[in-house]
Amino acid sequence: MLHDFYDYCCGAGLVGAATAALVAFRKAVSIMGILRDLMALIIVIIGVVTGEEAPGGGAEKRAAAIAKTRAILDAPGGIDLPTWLTPYLDLILGVFVDAAVALLNRSGFFGKSSAPSPPQ
Repeated sequence: MLHDFYDYCCGAGLVGAATAALVAFRKAVSIMGILRDLMALIIVIIGVVTGEEAPGGGAEKRAAAIAKTRAILDAPGGIDLPTWLTPYLDLILGVFVDAAVALLNRSGFFGKSSAPSPPQ
C-alpha cells in the first residue's frame, strides 16, 4: 500500500513539487531573516545617531556612531554577520550612518543649534 502511494506521488510529480516548495520556503525564511537583521541594524543605527552627543565635528561623531554600532553588533545577542562581510563592515556602517543622518537632517530632527551666533 505504501509502495503504491509512493509510486503515485512520484508519478504525479508531487515529490518534486513538494521539494521545490520546501526549497522556496527555506529561501523565503532566509530572506525574512536577512530583512529582520537589516531592520534591526537600521533601528540600532538610528538609535545610536540620535543619541550621539559627543563633542566634535561630523567626522568624529560619525566614527563614534560606527564604533558604538559595531559594539552593539558584536555583543551577545547581536546580529550574526557572514564572515565575508566583516572586512567591509565599517564601510557599510558608514553608508548607513550617513544615510540616517541625512534623513534626520532633512526631517528637521536635529534642528539648529540654540547657541547665540557670534557677533559680526
